[in-house]
Amino acid sequence: MERKMQVFISSTYTDLIEERQHAVQAVLDANHIPAGMELFKAGDEDQLTVIKKWIDDSDIYMLILGGRYGSLEPKTKLSYTHLEFDYALKSGKPIFALVLSDNMLKHKTLPSSNISLNDKDVYEQKNKKKYIEFKSLVAGPNRTVKFPDNVDQLKMYTLTSLYDMIRSKNLSGWVKATDSELIAENTTLRKKITELTDEINSLKTVNTNSFSRVDAGLAPAPTIDNIGGFTINEIVDAMKNVHIEMYSLPYDIKVNTGIMDTHVTALELFVNPFVTKAFSGVLELSSYKNDDLIELVVSDVVPLLLRFNLVHEYVSTNGYTPTGYALNPNGHFFLGKLID
Repeated sequence: MERKMQVFISSTYTDLIEERQHAVQAVLDANHIPAGMELFKAGDEDQLTVIKKWIDDSDIYMLILGGRYGSLEPKTKLSYTHLEFDYALKSGKPIFALVLSDNMLKHKTLPSSNISLNDKDVYEQKNKKKYIEFKSLVAGPNRTVKFPDNVDQLKMYTLTSLYDMIRSKNLSGWVKATDSELIAENTTLRKKITELTDEINSLKTVNTNSFSRVDAGLAPAPTIDNIGGFTINEIVDAMKNVHIEMYSLPYDIKVNTGIMDTHVTALELFVNPFVTKAFSGVLELSSYKNDDLIELVVSDVVPLLLRFNLVHEYVSTNGYTPTGYALNPNGHFFLGKLID
């Protein structure tokens, strides 16, 4: 049964029209449902109530933060975007944010950009203190935040963040009413399907201690022109295009790993000796609960490795919760070529 997630997209509007369009398209490309301010006009308390209801009905809240704070709600003197974020936060809604980098904001003011804007249209003029405080709140501890440098990264971060949240959260999503009714009326058939699925999985699942994985089966030996259906250059280019924020990495880890830059690409992080050592066997998540470096790898690099079929994903016996990752033959071949 296919489940679609409704994603509420929050942002200021006139300065981020292009970015919202790309985010909406990314959500649609992932076969999910975008929702946001295009559905209603902002400006009064009744509409704010409507917006809150849409957030309640959505499965995921996504924020795009540029350089503007946005128009203020008269009573609270906070921007509508700020109020939406606060409401989603207090409601316990799964949240991820895309905060445009300084380079991306600067590019929006250049004549060569698709939509050239003035500085006053891109950067906050009246409520700078409130904007800084809001940005600090959005990018605070334990937040899921990415910092795109361009619209291509914005689209990729939208897709990978959605993938991570849907995979790690128990989200109900949306299904056709006819589908749910059919399943409810055919309990016996559903039970039989479950029994057959379990029987099939038992034939091809390898159990190791507390977790299991499904064997990838027979596949052509990887070559530089065909690694799981991609060329090595396609994978390299995609991983070079993902930039990972390293500010949160503790200083001692930076020294030990040699990662002193504020940003690194997913490719650079993947080939770091400490990361390749973690992938020398099974990267068990339970063994790296407090490892900031591996947490970055799992959140920002592993989704790409999964996308390009470079790793096996281990799951708990319930079949839903990831417990670890290991390079498959494609992954070993790819890494070998990178470090040769």
